[in-house]
Amino acid sequence: MFEMSLLFLIGRVIPESLLFAWAFYTLSQTKIHVKRCFLSVIIMVILACGINLLPIHCGVHTLLTMVGIIITNIVINKISTIKSITVTFGTIIIEFICEIIDLFTLHYFFNVDTEYIASNAQLKILYGLPSLLLFVLIIILLKAIIIKIEIKKAT
Repeated sequence: MFEMSLLFLIGRVIPESLLFAWAFYTLSQTKIHVKRCFLSVIIMVILACGINLLPIHCGVHTLLTMVGIIITNIVINKISTIKSITVTFGTIIIEFICEIIDLFTLHYFFNVDTEYIASNAQLKILYGLPSLLLFVLIIILLKAIIIKIEIKKAT
């Protein structure tokens, strides 16, 4: 079971949910509807909080969250089922890669005690910022690649 503080909710879960919603819209090439986007962010925050508080193993909460996100993308954001599944899996994988790069860099290059960071909400937010920024950069890069492919198809 994961303990979630209000600071972690505001400093990590909400910004990450906003970035995920933006990534879903961006990568699925769906027009952003602000009301739907914010509703899906609220649902993702509730999912993240509720599922992380369940007494289940770490990988199971990720799968449950992914199912909830896929359903939210289909029902709320009106993203097609196949696109929703593909974009959700891709986004989660990108996020995991960013987290691994961040943890690897902190542990091996800066000799930071990652277990100590995991036990402190403030440090978790602070040291997690590089992974969020890397996530944003990757999504922007993928969007640029998608646009470039679209332009080549049009010509």
